[in-house]
Amino acid sequence: MEETNKIRADIGLKPLEINDDDDKNDDGTVKPGTSKMENDVLVAPVNPSEMKRSEEARVKLSTAKDKRKLLKKLNKVKLLSEVGDEDEGAAAWIKKSRSKLNQAKLLAQQKEMELAEIDAEFDMEEQPGPKASYTSKDLAGI
Repeated sequence: MEETNKIRADIGLKPLEINDDDDKNDDGTVKPGTSKMENDVLVAPVNPSEMKRSEEARVKLSTAKDKRKLLKKLNKVKLLSEVGDEDEGAAAWIKKSRSKLNQAKLLAQQKEMELAEIDAEFDMEEQPGPKASYTSKDLAGI
């Protein structure tokens, strides 16, 4: 470096600065473009066939994960043969289904009554008072 600076001085150029810490940032990392052999990191070359294989493996793993989730979910569902653990007969099943049907009917009736009340309120707002039936006076201008 000193020889280079002597030659540069003879030619009339400004000498180069000698600073060993110049190739590192404040945090100690190497600045880009100033790497030396000991600081270089070797990176494996990109192989397209290896990338394809890894992508296929990733897809297989994700499908296997989805299958596991589905199987776990399906294992939680009780089968028809397992549902009857209480040894209930046909009569108990009929009672249960009728009670469910009656509950659904009650809910439907309540909903119908609420809707009828709402309709009645809207009809009252639109018509301020009951109108008498049409007479010949109403048709006089026609």
